[in-house]
Amino acid sequence: MREKMFTAFSEKSDELSEKLTYLDNRKPLYLWVSVYGGFFCLALFFAGVSTWLWPGLIFNSDSVRYILGALIQSQAAVISIVVTLTLVAVQWTASTYSPRVVEVFKRHPNMWLLLFSYIVSITFSTILLTSITGDVSSFLQRFSVFCAIYLGIFLFVTLFPYILNTMNLLNAEKILVRLSGLINVSEIRVGDDPFQAFFDIIYGAIRNYDMTTMSTGIGLAQDKFEEIVGGHEEGEGRRYITSRFFNDIKRCGLLLTEIGEEIFVFEIIAQIKDIGEWAVGCDDADVLHYLNITLQDIGIAATEKKSRAVVEYVMTNLEELAQLVLEEEEELGNHSLNIPNLIVSISLIGQTAVRYDMDHSVCFAIHKISNFWRESPLLPLALPNFNIAMSAIESHSPLADNYVNLVISSIDDLSESFLEIGNEGAVEEILDALHLFAHFANEKREKETVVKSLDVISKIRESAPPGKLKNLAEIYLNQFGLQYPEA
Repeated sequence: MREKMFTAFSEKSDELSEKLTYLDNRKPLYLWVSVYGGFFCLALFFAGVSTWLWPGLIFNSDSVRYILGALIQSQAAVISIVVTLTLVAVQWTASTYSPRVVEVFKRHPNMWLLLFSYIVSITFSTILLTSITGDVSSFLQRFSVFCAIYLGIFLFVTLFPYILNTMNLLNAEKILVRLSGLINVSEIRVGDDPFQAFFDIIYGAIRNYDMTTMSTGIGLAQDKFEEIVGGHEEGEGRRYITSRFFNDIKRCGLLLTEIGEEIFVFEIIAQIKDIGEWAVGCDDADVLHYLNITLQDIGIAATEKKSRAVVEYVMTNLEELAQLVLEEEEELGNHSLNIPNLIVSISLIGQTAVRYDMDHSVCFAIHKISNFWRESPLLPLALPNFNIAMSAIESHSPLADNYVNLVISSIDDLSESFLEIGNEGAVEEILDALHLFAHFANEKREKETVVKSLDVISKIRESAPPGKLKNLAEIYLNQFGLQYPEA
């Protein structure tokens, strides 16, 4: 029985706590006006009850003056100490996270209502003190004295919720929740950056290795971003908000990469992918564009730090997003540049990995691009892998031959696969790309690479049915026939 009562009481307490927290975050003025107004009403109620219970009570004027004087002095001392300590705490929080924290305190009504209440109490007690010339015996005078005393007592009691609320405001996570509540979608104008205060605190949290606050902030920013962009009409204002948001979240990823916090970089990437899935469902090309750039830049930064796990996680997410876009576009029957752009980003990360001798990540990028193209043969995806091969040749890396051979081998396999299914458009694209790559390799005096490229063209000529492909392959081979008769 006791356990059930305790459980029921605990559940009710949790419900009340959640409701008060919601009101404090979303409707703080309503909540705190109710709190302070309630204490004022209690003071009036108890003063009236006390005056009615003791109708014959007469106060000595000296005693009343002494009580009121002591009450005024104590209230003035308390409010000065409390406000001073509050301002010191605000300054400390602002210096730790961001000066924008001050805006949260400034816009929260708690301190202003506390100051107003104490000023009203002190003013009332002072006027009452100056008006007493003799013994206090009339109903109005006794009621006023009781009212001043009870108001002073209850205002001392209000210090407990005030201090508790101030301590909550000093918590960076609580500040982020409040900032989220301050963002009003309907009031955002063109050129406004509703996330700047958000991310200032998140940057501060990252610099202080406060990753819990960072995670909370990123989650809240994502929710608010989807709410804002989802309710905003397309246009320059919407694009500006989107670009600013992804620029901010990219900076978080870069900061975490810089300090080597791989686990939390994964978290940032996962959040970006979640936004990408939401954008695919909404068919939002602008969000996908900026999201792609963000993931690409984080992947390149991770490559420069030789963080293989992050690099390959970025490429995996880019491929998965491309697959989601492909499925959505096939369902809707349209095509955009989103998929090629996502695959090009994998290629750019792979090219950067070449320069930093990240052998596994380079091969990972080549396989990702080849496998995706194999599953989506109608897309123009020949150049991304060849761009990695070109970067390998230019890098003069000891592993360059391995990368080039892997690209040519994967292209050879793809050409065979596309010929089998009769996709002549993809094979023609391969021929054009091989032709360009062979010229590039020839300029770089990479004879072996040229020969291997021409071998693939020769295989296509032999396997292709009579017609355009066979003729095109013949033309490309003839261009190199005198220099490379062995091809």
